[in-house]
Amino acid sequence: MYPHNNYTRGNFNSLNLNASYNQTDLVIKQNEGNEKVKSYCINVDSRDRNVSLYPLANKFEVNFRNSNGGCFINERIKNVVSIQLVEAIIPTDAMGRYATLKLSNFDNNLYGSNDVLNAAFSVLITDYSYSSYTVCKLKNLCNCFKKFSPPLAELTSFKLELYKPDGDLADTGTDVNLDETVQTFFTFEIKTLENGDSKLNNHMLV
Repeated sequence: MYPHNNYTRGNFNSLNLNASYNQTDLVIKQNEGNEKVKSYCINVDSRDRNVSLYPLANKFEVNFRNSNGGCFINERIKNVVSIQLVEAIIPTDAMGRYATLKLSNFDNNLYGSNDVLNAAFSVLITDYSYSSYTVCKLKNLCNCFKKFSPPLAELTSFKLELYKPDGDLADTGTDVNLDETVQTFFTFEIKTLENGDSKLNNHMLV
């Protein structure tokens, strides 16, 4: 059954997805007062994980400071006000009625009728299927984001874990030589405050 901290997701060239890990500066808009909210689009491909530590695509770590031989986002992201899951692509065989994604570094994000839902960062519900993949689009849904107030000083890492409704890790399939048919992919939108607003705190995610 699922432990309390962890989570997963990946990407597929066959779907012509953009796997850029430096895609920042996408949106900057004026907030109330002198604050600016900047939006980062972060794409995570399970093929880039440390396969020695995480042999399957249903559980791995993403780092923003050190590569550690695994999935690495080459960007320092500070003063985080929200993290939102926008899209997930997972093997269809790993989906039941729904799946849940857990981010180990954060408190649970949802309330639900069982412990699996209560521990979830987001709930993945099928939008459509493509070949052997299931696509879940979550933009503007209530079940896919985490807000920080006051803002998180810096995002340094997070771990992904994908669960079935019964609380077991989702079966993404045996991964031999980073087989593309058993990988996972996630797109996150991370929003930050710019210009050193006085509301920022000094708590740092480790």
